[in-house]
Amino acid sequence: MRTLEWRLFGVEVPVLESGPDNLLNVSSALHRAVAQQLSLEPERLPINNVHLVRQSLDARPRGGRRGRSGSGDSDRDVCWSHVVDVTLTPEQAKRIKAQPGRIMPSAEERVAPFLVPPPPNQALDKASAGGAAASSAASHVLVVGAGPCGLFAALTLARAGVRVTLLERGKPVEERGRSIGALIQRGVLDPESNFCYGEGGAGTCSDG
Repeated sequence: MRTLEWRLFGVEVPVLESGPDNLLNVSSALHRAVAQQLSLEPERLPINNVHLVRQSLDARPRGGRRGRSGSGDSDRDVCWSHVVDVTLTPEQAKRIKAQPGRIMPSAEERVAPFLVPPPPNQALDKASAGGAAASSAASHVLVVGAGPCGLFAALTLARAGVRVTLLERGKPVEERGRSIGALIQRGVLDPESNFCYGEGGAGTCSDG
């Protein structure tokens, strides 16, 4: 059965076209942009079926410093970028294909099974308990890199009961601070502990 819940990424609405109702709302302009990304007529997609997940302002220039229209008006480059969840009819869902980074099944359906906590007070008999123990022993995840993503991934997995090993080529953050101090003050570079390598990632000891 095709999923009816889909998540769309990077749905853009130019600021000059958005109007005051676009802020933290599903505006008519956003509704049209969602329908266009799904190749649907706006009237076939009820606006109540579109739910705003995230909204950010993107001021990066497109095509150099000229606006989308080629007029040279850089204000036209500024747009709202949205992540939205959309509920489709079964007929509409049949025509939707996942496009990584653009259109994906809704967040709930993309969660890895081992990250979903078991129901509370779930009772296990001896046989199932033995199977769970064996499964837990076999679930060993190796996370490479103790930057923000690696640390958060390891924490999330550990909280879900998965055995995790976190590898980092650099030094702990306390020692890393001394290495960076030596680099800045005396020009001594430690290839394993610097702005790029070490616990916490690049943004810990710089502006990222």
